[in-house]
This record gives sequence, C-alpha cells and structure tokens, in this order.
Amino acid sequence: MTRLVVRALAVAQPYLRNPLRIPPRIGAAATLFVLSFWFLFGAVTSLLRLLLKPADFAVNLCLGSALHYAALVALRGVGRQLQLMASAERLPFTMATATSFLAAAYVGLRGERLGSYLFGLMHLAAFGFDLCSRLPGGKAVFRVLLTAYLRLLRWLLSLVGIELRPPVWMTRAAAAPP
Repeated sequence: MTRLVVRALAVAQPYLRNPLRIPPRIGAAATLFVLSFWFLFGAVTSLLRLLLKPADFAVNLCLGSALHYAALVALRGVGRQLQLMASAERLPFTMATATSFLAAAYVGLRGERLGSYLFGLMHLAAFGFDLCSRLPGGKAVFRVLLTAYLRLLRWLLSLVGIELRPPVWMTRAAAAPP
C-alpha cells in the first residue's frame, strides 16, 4: 500500500507544485499583480483610512503601484520594461509617476498628514494617468481625469488658503494672438 501511495505522489508531484504548468515568470507576474490589486484596492476604496490615516493610504498606494511595476518587470524582463518606460511617448508618464511616488512614499513613511493627502492623491492621479495611457482611447480618459484632478487639487489647496494659477509667462504664451 505504501508503495502505491509513494508512486502516486511521485506521479502527482509536478502537478501539485504547478498544476497548470504555468511558466515561472508568468506565475510571479500574476502573483505580483494580485498583490498590487490588493494594496491598490485597499488604498482606493477605504475612505475611512484616507480620512483617519492618510499616511497609511499613501504607503499602501505606493506599495501597490510598486508591485504593479514589479509585475511588469517580472513579465517582460528588466531590460525590456525599462526600454518601454523610457521610450519617448511613455517617458512623461514614467517621470510623473516616479516623482509623485517618491514624494508620496517620503511623506507617507514620515507620517505627515497634509503631505500624505496632497502627495498621495497626486500619486494616485499620476498612476491612474499612466495606466489610462496604455489603453485604447486612453488620451480622452486622460484628459477627463486631468481636468477632474486639477479641480480637486485647486479645491484642496484652497482649503488651506493657496490659490493655484498658472504663471504669467505661461498664460501669455498660451493667449490668443491679438
């Protein structure tokens, strides 16, 4: 009887480890995507956490976005993913996401409340723009989200008495010719 069990386990062992025979890089990427979704979903949907512990919101958001990019690296490889992120059409999104990530992680790990609100929401917007830019029709979604984001940012800053206006040189450059 024991020989039969040992032989059955020997036959079933490859299927017990990886029953669908998924390649390791795809398995790692899928695991990282699931973890990323877990942290991003928790950060975005927990209004109570956002209001009571904004530093936790910012840290979970940063962790979720870092796991998302780690999944893309696991899926495509480091060189290919860096090449895609540094391409001319992706570089503005990459830089916006990276700088807002660094700022949100910095204030979130320090536990600063106002900075976590501001930079956490900035990172959420930049990361959302980066995700939308990969989708067909993403530019239209990007435009709508950018408008809503700027309205939200202006409102948040107005709560603390800061008025957000473009610089004079920018309004002059964008003004219609006389």
